[in-house]
Amino acid sequence: LGRGERLGVTGLVGSGHEVLPYAVCGAYGGPVRGQVRVPERSRRWADAKDARELGIPLVPADRATEGVIGEFSVGENLTLPLLDRLRARAGRLHRRRESSLAGEWIRRVGVRTAGPGARITTLSGGNQQKVVMARCLAQRPPVLVLCEPTAGVDIATRLQLYDLIERQADDGMGVIVSSSDTEDLLALCTRVLVVRDGRIVREINGRDITEPALVHAMEGTE
Repeated sequence: LGRGERLGVTGLVGSGHEVLPYAVCGAYGGPVRGQVRVPERSRRWADAKDARELGIPLVPADRATEGVIGEFSVGENLTLPLLDRLRARAGRLHRRRESSLAGEWIRRVGVRTAGPGARITTLSGGNQQKVVMARCLAQRPPVLVLCEPTAGVDIATRLQLYDLIERQADDGMGVIVSSSDTEDLLALCTRVLVVRDGRIVREINGRDITEPALVHAMEGTE
């Protein structure tokens, strides 16, 4: 994955493309092999089983069960991975700092909400997805991994998410987009890896990324 690259990973359901992004981030519960390196975080190659130490944020495939905590507020969901930065003396959470940080990212990604204190479940699916994205981006990572980033969102939000992702890449962030939605891949990706039976079987670049090419590669009918 190059700096500023938008790399797609796709395949049919059960092909293995759904697992790859979790493995890259160290979030897959099964056995994994391979190595991962993020030069901005470490000079050494890490075993895939230890990839979590690299701090690569993940926008998970299932927002409701993996992405948000329904009992928490928008601000609490957004700042979850940043609590160490928000601790005041004596180990207590600096609430004013937390609210300020949440408010900043709510504005930056365009979340429609009554405020950081609103319960996350009062938001639409698209705005909840923006909160999950903001949580990842607030960590200022060199690499971002997204699984099915536009699942369950309306067309307007889909376009906003596309714009947000493209802007991160334009600023130099490497982005991995794992999606079974060819529209996501066509709109976002400069290179796509196609997975079948747990293996990468095809790489499609630039103008060659078309819907027929993706479908044929996914189905093995090239």
